[in-house]
Amino acid sequence: MSENSVTVRNNNLPASPPADPHAAYGLTVSRDGTALKFAKTGDWTAGFGDDATKLPVGTQLVAQPEQLALAWTRWVGGKPTDRHVTLVATGQAPPLRSSLGDNDQALWEADDEGQLRDPWQKSHELPLVDQESGERYLYSTNSVGGTGALGKLSLAYSRGRVRHPNSDPVVALGAGGYQHRIKSRGYIHTPSLKIVSWVPRADGDELPKLPAKQAMNDDIPF
Repeated sequence: MSENSVTVRNNNLPASPPADPHAAYGLTVSRDGTALKFAKTGDWTAGFGDDATKLPVGTQLVAQPEQLALAWTRWVGGKPTDRHVTLVATGQAPPLRSSLGDNDQALWEADDEGQLRDPWQKSHELPLVDQESGERYLYSTNSVGGTGALGKLSLAYSRGRVRHPNSDPVVALGAGGYQHRIKSRGYIHTPSLKIVSWVPRADGDELPKLPAKQAMNDDIPF
């Protein structure tokens, strides 16, 4: 195996075949899209390093909850080597950390501060897409605030899809927060993903379909 290859093992696929099993398989082995992050400053950013750009609070993206996943990624030398991905929609539980191996902490790498770092890192991953430009994003988080935002979105999606079957929610990127009980730690910014509307779910690589009232030009007098 080359140093840049990633081995995907023991992924939890649905017990019964989905409508498109090839798409389901693809999602477990490849998660594409520009990295979407929520910074400690309360800013949403897309991309990495100098190439990262800010997305204004209120930016609307189509979330794809049916592709929400829990992932364990193994990092060696700053590069991913193995992944275990469980799609939430399958209803299956992700593997326990202890079952992944690499349990001998004496063999773990140290981070920049000299602290031992578990090679297996857990993340919650949600794909989103800009319905106008077609830009695809992947929001990946393991923070308390980030997973809380995804949890609230999942609950809202579960309730809303009863009235909006075969649709995906449009969410507004938001920011909130609270004053930490230890005042020296200051104000803690937290992300939010509030559903503002729904669009018909797209097939394959198609873009989500705009509702008629959004697709129309408001300047046309009819």
